[in-house]
Amino acid sequence: LYMSEKIMVPNLRFKCFDGEWEKKKIDNILYENNTLINDDGDRLTVKLNLNGVFKRELKTIEKIGATRQYVRSEGDFIYGKQNIHKGCFGIIPKHLDNFVSSSDIPSFKFNKGFSNFFFYYKFSNFKFYDSLKYKMVGTSSKRYHVDIFLNTFLFFPSLEEQEKISHFFSKMDDLIDLNERKLEILKKTKEYYLSVMFSKDGESVPQLRFKGFDGEWE
Repeated sequence: LYMSEKIMVPNLRFKCFDGEWEKKKIDNILYENNTLINDDGDRLTVKLNLNGVFKRELKTIEKIGATRQYVRSEGDFIYGKQNIHKGCFGIIPKHLDNFVSSSDIPSFKFNKGFSNFFFYYKFSNFKFYDSLKYKMVGTSSKRYHVDIFLNTFLFFPSLEEQEKISHFFSKMDDLIDLNERKLEILKKTKEYYLSVMFSKDGESVPQLRFKGFDGEWE
C-alpha cells in the first residue's frame, strides 16, 4: 500500500484488479468535522502505536469549558497533531459516537467513494506515518496541522479495491486480537501452574503434581 510519488500501483495486489491508482489530494477525500459543542461531553483520546481511540477520563486539574471541544462521529478518521508520527490516529468506533475532543485531536468525515478503513490502513504503514515528523511545524511543540494534512497527496484505487484491501487487513487484525487473547490466557495458565507445582516454604510437597509421582520432596 505504500507507494512512492513515481509508482502508480503497489508491488502486491489482488488478481481481480488492474489499472493504475489515482493520485488524489486528501482534501478531495475527506473534510474536517468541526462541529463546536457548547457544553463539554464525554471526551476521547487517541493512543500511540496504532492502539486505537478510547474514552478519556477528565483530569482533576481540568476545568469543563476551559478548552473548546468539538463533536466527533463514528467512522471519522482522527489523529493527534503532536503524535501522528508515532501512530497516534484511528477510526472512531460506534461506542464513541458523539464524544468530543479539542482542536489538537481533529477528526474528518469521508466523501462518497472512499473507504475510511482503507485510509486508516494506508496510514498504518510505519514508513508512511513516521515520515510525517518531517512535515510537523512549531517551536517548542511541533504539530501536524490540518492544512498540511489536507494538502498531502495519496494514491487511491477504486472503492471496490479499497474495500477488498480493508477487509483483508481487518481479518488480519481480528486474527491478531484472537491470538493475543489466547496468549494472555496461556500466560495466566502458566502463572497458575508455577504457583501450585512447586512446594512452598514449610511444605514438603506441592499442591499439584503429575500422576505417577508421590513421596515428599527433600
